[in-house]
Amino acid sequence: MVGLVISLLEPASKGSPQSLNFEWIPQLGLHVTLRADSFGLFIALIITVIGAGIFSYTSEYMGDDSGTGSIIGWLLFFMASMLGVVLADNIVLLFVSWELTSISSYILIGSNHRDPEARAGAKTALLVTAIGGLSLLAAVVLLGLATGVWNLSELPPMHDHPWVLSIFILICLAAFSKSAQWPFCFWLPGAMAAPTPISAYLHSATMVKAGVILLARMHPILSEHAAWTPTLVLISSASMIVVIFAILKATDLKALLAHSTVGALALMVCLIGIGTSYALNAMTVFLLAHACYKAPLFLVAGSIDHAVHNRNINALGGLANKMPYTTITACLAGISMMGLPPMLGFAAKEMILEAGLSYAPWLIALITVLVTAFVMVACCVVLIPAFGKNQFLAKKAHESPWSMLVPMLLISLIGLFSGLGLSPLERYLIAPAVISLGVKPTALGLWHGFTPHLALSALAILAGWLAYSKRHVLYKRIPILPSGLLIHDIIWNAVLGFGRSLTRIIQNGSLTSYLGTTIIVTCALILYAWVQVDAPTRPSLVQKITLAELSAGLLIMASSLATAFARQRLPAIAALGSMGMGMTLFFIVSQAPDLALTQFLVEILAVVLLVVAFRHLPDFVGEPIKIQTGRLVISALTGLTMMVLTLVALSTDYGQRVSLWHGLNALKQGHGANVVNVILVDFRALDTLGEITVLSIAALGVGVLMGSLKQTKKEAT
Repeated sequence: MVGLVISLLEPASKGSPQSLNFEWIPQLGLHVTLRADSFGLFIALIITVIGAGIFSYTSEYMGDDSGTGSIIGWLLFFMASMLGVVLADNIVLLFVSWELTSISSYILIGSNHRDPEARAGAKTALLVTAIGGLSLLAAVVLLGLATGVWNLSELPPMHDHPWVLSIFILICLAAFSKSAQWPFCFWLPGAMAAPTPISAYLHSATMVKAGVILLARMHPILSEHAAWTPTLVLISSASMIVVIFAILKATDLKALLAHSTVGALALMVCLIGIGTSYALNAMTVFLLAHACYKAPLFLVAGSIDHAVHNRNINALGGLANKMPYTTITACLAGISMMGLPPMLGFAAKEMILEAGLSYAPWLIALITVLVTAFVMVACCVVLIPAFGKNQFLAKKAHESPWSMLVPMLLISLIGLFSGLGLSPLERYLIAPAVISLGVKPTALGLWHGFTPHLALSALAILAGWLAYSKRHVLYKRIPILPSGLLIHDIIWNAVLGFGRSLTRIIQNGSLTSYLGTTIIVTCALILYAWVQVDAPTRPSLVQKITLAELSAGLLIMASSLATAFARQRLPAIAALGSMGMGMTLFFIVSQAPDLALTQFLVEILAVVLLVVAFRHLPDFVGEPIKIQTGRLVISALTGLTMMVLTLVALSTDYGQRVSLWHGLNALKQGHGANVVNVILVDFRALDTLGEITVLSIAALGVGVLMGSLKQTKKEAT
């Protein structure tokens, strides 16, 4: 895979990126379109190179664990999903790949499903990224509908479109949730319960960078909108401030690295928000530098945990003699993380400071210096296991196998050689990548003379060293900010509480309540739709009401009221039968003798069955008037709804009447002269089959009921 990505770099750098296109959903005009542009290949190279190292590390780290094969399989699936995110040109495919990374990361984070902390971290990560996924889906749909274009490379700038603000907000939600920016920054440290190789891969080169990649892709499309720069700069600044407080409180190696990752991502988002050519160049260089030092540091943390089974910085120390190669890796990656020469991290930090000074000399420079200082604190704390004074756990420490050492050493050396070879790095990777983002490349160099940003860099290193030396004092003095995880838990518990309360109300075990709720909601929806569409309710053909029809209607209404307010079963059954007789009379008046006969027989059978069944039930006590009144209201609402539907049906012109069609086609298509029989057997065969099924079930129920009554009678005698 690495070789394939490298082979595609040259045509992409010459402005002729390779693409792959084939039909996906032809009915919707959607295609699977992959486009290997320079920026996508730049990220893909990071994903594949670091992924190869992670796979080698994982097989040894997991050992004989039965889940090793599953984890490696899901890591491969995750890698493919991330490659889909960075190489997808079709925005629908981008969304699908985005969601696949959320699903696979959920499985990877919760791979140790017996650990409650791992399950909680996986759940939180899934919920937060799901919010971003839904936002991205809405943004993709709006982008496609607004522009008529479904490929990223063809999307035009949208600063003046009426929907641009909505699209921008949705894109920000998607990017901030994925890249753990405020207020979503709480989920990333919680995902540290995953095995170390998973944390290293997800947090250095892949998942958390997806939000940054999305914002970079959207920069040519949305950056001209007035809200772009202020929003990204403010949100990233808030994330950096949270990181400053969190770093001083962290005691777990992986959690410490996770908090520093949030700060690094915030710097990238801030640079994209600034949006100048130099800022985007700095973001691209820093993206590579971060991957080259953060992955080895996570792997170092995993090696330490693998050796002494402890990641608490207060219990570690003196490992340099027992784990020399791990210590070398930690020092190389740590120097790059601190931003010291000649590592690539130094060049990236200098560019970040210069970009900040060019935008807002005081605000951005101050925040960047503070974050750089506290990242140095984090780096110094990470090196405690190697050079700390605590020697207790060092007695049982041992160096990691070469299959674990080689990947982290090689990745950290990439950061060193990249810093020493900035010219070829710029020519073959950085410059083509930033050109594909629509900006001009900037010359890279380790030394730019004595400049203000160099002075700020030195100030940040000094401030970081002072903060590190006084970290125990700061630990006591720095207040604990309200955790986003606490807010998440409050919202989560509130949602669950609301669900339980709602369940107690609507799932109370009462069939009467269920039926009433269903009827009310159905009637309300029908009446709402009727009001919205302004349907006609004045029949074009109004017939006079005859005395027989009026009598049948009055009988039905009176019987209904008598049934509702009956205090005993027998009068209620009699009133119900009387209502059925009224329906029979209505059918006779309407010249439907077959329906009248059916209704008459059903009513007789129903009355007999009810009398037989109710004889064996306990005495009936009438419901309170309040409950009966509520049921009367529901009945009136149902009647009103049916009246509206009837009036709408009578007032609507459907063109040719169905009865005429049946008369013309009964003999021709049904081969029968009796139109009614043809309708029942041919035109409405499934309806007739349903009626027969209902009658059969009713007959079966009657048979069972009568049999049980006979059995009860025999037992009684």
